[in-house]
Order: sequence, then C-alpha cells, then structure tokens
Amino acid sequence: MKLQANIRLDQKVAALARSPEGNLLIDAFAKNWREIDQINQKICNTNGVVAFLL
Repeated sequence: MKLQANIRLDQKVAALARSPEGNLLIDAFAKNWREIDQINQKICNTNGVVAFLL
C-alpha cells in the first residue's frame, strides 16, 4: 500500500500513545490518497487492527 506508518508517542509522558482501551495508536501517511477507499478496506481487514479513522 506504500504507506509510512509511525507509532504515535504520548505527548505528556515518555511512552507510546494508547487509546482509552489500551490499544497502540499508529499514524499512517501516504503520498497519494486517491485510493483511500481501497486502503481503508485493506487496513480494516488486517488482523490486529481495531479501527481505522480517516
């Protein structure tokens, strides 16, 4: 999918950012979002992905 993924760091403490449920937050970046619907479908269908927010 040619995405650049970065684990989000917490802004308040020296730790990884987590959702209220304790899941890691990962930011994904692409040079081109023309195929966002296909990217969304592939990411949401990946094992271990809880949610993909646009």
